[in-house]
Amino acid sequence: MSDYDGTLQTRFRVVGVPILVAGLLVAALIERRATREEASSDATMPGNTKRYKYDMERIGGKSNLVAAEFREWFGSLWHGKRLAHTVAVLSIGGGLACFVIAYLLDIPAPPDAPPNVEKR
Repeated sequence: MSDYDGTLQTRFRVVGVPILVAGLLVAALIERRATREEASSDATMPGNTKRYKYDMERIGGKSNLVAAEFREWFGSLWHGKRLAHTVAVLSIGGGLACFVIAYLLDIPAPPDAPPNVEKR
């Protein structure tokens, strides 16, 4: 392994730890401060009635209904306790990506690979 790869590997490990720790701490803070969502609020939403879904399907077809449900689901990821879960998953994914890249930099090249030629 060259000095550059070793330095890069160390940097990825050093960056991965704060991403993981800070993300999980922020997710815990969001979880603690999030207000409890009312179970009754789902029933009062206009998009949850059978008539609304029927009209959406009649106007735009099944794809319109699926797109509207996806948009509603994706929008719900950025509020309350679901935001805390989203931040936790993203921080774990980012930290793991850094660790995997650092690990992959440690794998030696195959013996039949041409030598790494440095340009000056």
